Amino acid sequence: MSKAQYDLSAQLQAHLPSFLDALRDHQYKRAKESIPLETAGLYEWRLVANFLHMWADCDSTYHKMTYLQPEHLYNDTLRGLYLQLKTQSLVCAELLHFKRRDKAGSDSDLDKMGSAPMAKASTPTVAPSGYYDSLRFSYQSDQTVRDYRSSVGSVGSNLSEFDLSFETALTVRIIEYKAFLDQCSRYFEQRLLLVSFYLGLARERPHAHYLFDYVEKREFLLNIQHALRTLEHPLFQPLQRAATMEVLTIRAALHCETMLAEYNYLKSIIALHELKQQLSAWADVLDLVDDDDAPETIGELRVSRTSRNSDCLPATPPHGRLSIENPPHCKPNGITKLLKRGESTSNVLQQSSHSLSTSASVHLAPLDDDIVLPVYRWSKRLLASLTAKFTLYFNKWLDQIDAQMQPRGILPAPKAVPNHVGLVYMDFLDTFFSRNFLRDHNDSAQLMLVVDTSSLPHAGTGFHGQGYLCPPKPSVLKKPVVPAANRIRAANKTYFGKVSRYDEDVDGEFAPLWGVGSWPVVFSYPKADPPELFVKKHWPNLVMLLQELPSPDAKAKLKQSSPIGIHHEKKMGASYVIARVDPSVYLALVFERRKQSPTDKVLLDAMTLLLHSLQHITVYR
Repeated sequence: MSKAQYDLSAQLQAHLPSFLDALRDHQYKRAKESIPLETAGLYEWRLVANFLHMWADCDSTYHKMTYLQPEHLYNDTLRGLYLQLKTQSLVCAELLHFKRRDKAGSDSDLDKMGSAPMAKASTPTVAPSGYYDSLRFSYQSDQTVRDYRSSVGSVGSNLSEFDLSFETALTVRIIEYKAFLDQCSRYFEQRLLLVSFYLGLARERPHAHYLFDYVEKREFLLNIQHALRTLEHPLFQPLQRAATMEVLTIRAALHCETMLAEYNYLKSIIALHELKQQLSAWADVLDLVDDDDAPETIGELRVSRTSRNSDCLPATPPHGRLSIENPPHCKPNGITKLLKRGESTSNVLQQSSHSLSTSASVHLAPLDDDIVLPVYRWSKRLLASLTAKFTLYFNKWLDQIDAQMQPRGILPAPKAVPNHVGLVYMDFLDTFFSRNFLRDHNDSAQLMLVVDTSSLPHAGTGFHGQGYLCPPKPSVLKKPVVPAANRIRAANKTYFGKVSRYDEDVDGEFAPLWGVGSWPVVFSYPKADPPELFVKKHWPNLVMLLQELPSPDAKAKLKQSSPIGIHHEKKMGASYVIARVDPSVYLALVFERRKQSPTDKVLLDAMTLLLHSLQHITVYR
């Protein structure tokens, strides 16, 4: 062990705890100010200080999500910087690496080792569970090694090399800081993967009809979650807990989206509830950060927790998103605290001088429960988008429940639930149809959500247009003996998508639908169910067009620049506007053309808005 290693560990002990506390509180400017760049006579410290400053810059940009802005979306700057951090953390760990000696040393022996070549850094290994808990070492107060010469001299004269390496506080401190820097490389590797995950959602897709494989993405996040568990160093506990909460929340959101794509009512509503619980747990972690730093804000935090229990987001400003720009003659100020409650948005959302973003303005978005953390707001917007999608997919079922909930109380009507940008689907459809279709179009124009039950799990045997069936009585009835020839459900005799799922076979299970009946309508506007004559006239053409849509696989090579197809049938005088929302769910607008029919551009704009909202593209970008 050299004198430089001792001095370096002493500097880490003096400055690293306050740096990590500032990172935990998302106070990145304060984190940089806690690390001095220069220390007299210690060249190695400048390398470590630059590493810590870059860490604060990268985490600031990561949590503010400025790298997802259009001007930075394809730069890959943040990914490259996290890759540099991963390498630099190992270089800094190498500075604290030393060899064991065969016998007890002296003060002069320790000084001589300063010029000896360092051993090549080995690949960091995962410490056994509970290893760091067993270490009797304090990172905050080590009063035993303040004087280098006296402490090292006494140790060298009284203890063996084994004792010097593993039992003295001085050596344990160096070993622990090296282990911390080794684990930093794994931490930055997971950060790099999360940045790639967010960029993959926000960037352009391989082709117009491509759909994300959310099951694969959930497995990707699960691997990150397992890797974060290996960060057992005590100094990593706050950062590891915050990162794990983030990953768990996103995985819960993707699970909900997967259940919605399978049109599974029960699992979808359970997944929505789990996502809301996970967001609440994440918010509690953020509240704990404020409780530690500002005990006098407990009253404000209680108000925040009560407001968090509501599903409704704050109203969007009437003039859209605001922009707060710094005066050109003023130097931009750093964000004092992203989690600060009770501050005005003009103070909280000022441009940070240490941010990697060069933008001169920061967009103001509606605050979520007074927690000003863009990563958290991103997840909260995704919850709002999933909730609005759920109310549209299961509108028929929810309407029946809604009719029985009088007086309503504080719950909003399903038709009035907005998505993350304040868009209420039913209000939008009311406006669109009133502007583009005359009253006599009510029987000849329908916007529908159509489900391909044959592509659902188990061939759609568990599909029900209104969610699920519940037995009228809890008692179990004895099954009558019925000949096999009579075990035919009436639903298998349905024609043109008019399906009744209330008929069960003798086994109490649903038989799969067949023919055009396997393409039922789960949502229709302006009529709750498309007219029978309308279905018989247009359903064969519509099903054929839906089946001819390109594959959503990433390997498909397509020339289409739009995921929305517009087809005009001259003989029938009808138009079909179709798009795939999920692998088994389609959006279709069918109308018979009149003199005042909407133009293709109007149709394309309206369908694009609906499609991007249902696929959460406006959240990802």
